[in-house]
Amino acid sequence: NSNLPFHSIPHFSLHSPYCRALGSIVSSNMASSFTDNSTECAICFESFDDAESITLTCGHRWHTDCVKQQLRSAKPNTSQRLLFSGYRCAKCKAFCDHPELRDLTRKTDELRERVDALVEEQLKADLPAAWEGARHDRDAKARLLDEGRRNYAFYLCAGCDEPYFGGTVECADEQQGELIASEDRLCPACSPRAQKICQHPFEHGAYHVWKCRYCCNPATFLCYGNVHFCKACHDRNPNVQPIPCSGERCTFPKSRGQTTHSNGSQSE
Repeated sequence: NSNLPFHSIPHFSLHSPYCRALGSIVSSNMASSFTDNSTECAICFESFDDAESITLTCGHRWHTDCVKQQLRSAKPNTSQRLLFSGYRCAKCKAFCDHPELRDLTRKTDELRERVDALVEEQLKADLPAAWEGARHDRDAKARLLDEGRRNYAFYLCAGCDEPYFGGTVECADEQQGELIASEDRLCPACSPRAQKICQHPFEHGAYHVWKCRYCCNPATFLCYGNVHFCKACHDRNPNVQPIPCSGERCTFPKSRGQTTHSNGSQSE
């Protein structure tokens, strides 16, 4: 759980065109030995005889309109962390893949690729030794990436529609944690706080050190997409209360023209 904001960079990922093509070949081979003998669509529970159906690369069969509606409803948004679960086959959890669905899945495939690049960057920062050891071990690298996908939370920025790292899934899914309005989910490059202290927040984001929202200490945790905590305040969450700044006795830097920190305010 890091307070360092990371940005997306071009990088080879498991969702690159090469890997998607390879995955399609493997799935096709699996599908050739698998026959979905269902007589009705598991989404609408109506007979396949009643409407046009489609067999995904994974081998499972659905009404074409049903699976298309599922994909349309699953469009990512800024109100929750990126999950991509609605783009998976409901029977086997493989990502829905079929030439007739490409117009509905193409943008999400590209988004998943950008998220994977962020997963890699975060793994390099959090587990440098493990990542370095997995550089030339494809299976070890795949396991690390899978661990990162399960543990890291990513959000869509309400300003630029780009994905950004927002903490861990454990905090993101904590029902009693602080809720953030979708318009407040901003990546470091779009955040007014970052722009106030840096003229190049996108390029320099990895060097920013944030203060805890609830006290004057430097933050070591990032949760809910854009809330920074020090360890003590993070441990007290969700019952954390702002600790007043001691003013002149406080040795941590303050915004220009301010003599105290506005602890508890979203502006800091």
